[in-house]
Amino acid sequence: MVKRLLRVMFQGVTCTCRPSESDSHFRCPGHVHTIIPAEVERDLDIKPESLATLLAYMELDEQRPLITLLQRGYKSVGVDCYGGPAEMAYASQHCLAVAAGVSVACEEKNPAERSEYFTSLRQLSLDLPYLCNRWGWRPSTVRQEVKNLEWHSSAGSGAGPDRTGIRIQLSDWSWWFWIHHVPVREDLLEDCLKSLIHRLRTVETAGLNSLDQLTHVLAHVARPQFDQIYPDQSSVSSTDLEMVIQDREERSSAVHKLIQTHFQTTRTDPYTALSSDSKTLLEFFWPPPVTDSQLQCVRSTIRDFLATHGPSLGEQISGRSLANLFHGISSPQFPVTIWARNNHVWRKHLDVDWPQLNKIASEELRRNVHMFL
Repeated sequence: MVKRLLRVMFQGVTCTCRPSESDSHFRCPGHVHTIIPAEVERDLDIKPESLATLLAYMELDEQRPLITLLQRGYKSVGVDCYGGPAEMAYASQHCLAVAAGVSVACEEKNPAERSEYFTSLRQLSLDLPYLCNRWGWRPSTVRQEVKNLEWHSSAGSGAGPDRTGIRIQLSDWSWWFWIHHVPVREDLLEDCLKSLIHRLRTVETAGLNSLDQLTHVLAHVARPQFDQIYPDQSSVSSTDLEMVIQDREERSSAVHKLIQTHFQTTRTDPYTALSSDSKTLLEFFWPPPVTDSQLQCVRSTIRDFLATHGPSLGEQISGRSLANLFHGISSPQFPVTIWARNNHVWRKHLDVDWPQLNKIASEELRRNVHMFL
C-alpha cells in the first residue's frame, strides 16, 4: 500500500522551470503538487487519518524529506462570465491567473483558432498547480485573487462592493505539498519507502508493547471476586481486614510503579516492578499458536470469498483488506455498515494474528489471480 501511495504521489511529476542559458548549474528548487484525498482513499482503500499520518511521516523524515505539506485547498477553478468575452477580458486584466489560463489555452491553438476562441470565450478552467509551478505563484494568493473577481468596488463612491457577472467555482478539494526534488529519483523513492516502513513498524511495535504492558498491569492487580478487594467488614475480623487493606495498598503501589515504567523508555525491562512469581504467572504468548486446522479454515474462507466476490470487487481486494475483514476493521472500500452483516467473513478469524492473516490472504490472491483476469 505504501509503495502504491508513493507511485500515486510522484508519478508524472516533471520540472517546468525555464532556466537561463547562462546558468549551467541550474537545480530545480521544487514544485507544488496535489492529491485528491477522496480518490486516493478509494483507490488504495485507506482511511483519511491514515493517509494524513503517512504524509506527516514523509515530511518529518530525519534523513531527506521529499515533501513539505502546504495549506489544503481546491485544485481547479472555473471562471464563468455571464457578460461574455468582454467580461472575460475584464477578468484577465484584473487577475494574472485568468490571463495565464487564457495564454495556456491559446498555446495549443493556431492563429485562426485563437481569433475565434477569443470572440467566444465565456468559460475558463484553471489548473492551479500547473499555473503555480509555471509562474512561481503562491496557491493561497492565487485562490484569493480569483475569488475577488466576483466583487467590484467603486473607489470613492462610499457604497459597498457590487456583485459582478463573474462566477467562480472551486472544485477538487486537494491536499497540497511541496516536492523538494523534481523529478524524484528512484533511489530517493526507495529510501522514502524504507523509512516509511521502518517508521510504521516502530509505531506498531510501540503500540503492541503498550497493550502488552496494560495487560500485565491489569492481570497483576486483578482479583476474580470483588470481596477479595473490598470485603464486607461485618463478616471479617479486624486482622483479616488489615491484611486486605495492606495487600490493596501494595497492589496500588505496584500499579503506580508500572505506569511510571511505561513512560520511562530507557528501561529495558518494563516489568521490573513485578515479583518473579508474578512474572511466571503472567507469562503469555502473542500471537497465540495457530494449528493446521485453523490455517486450513482461513484458506477455505478466503477461497470462498474470492469465488463469491472476486469477479465484482476485482482490484479492490488485497491481503490487507481481507485481514481487516477477518478482524472486523472497517475501511473506505469495506465499510462496517455493509460488511458487518456478512457473518461469513466479518470478524471470522479473531483467533489468528492480523499479520499472519495478511500473509495467508496475499498467498491465496497470488494463487487465484486468474479470477481477476
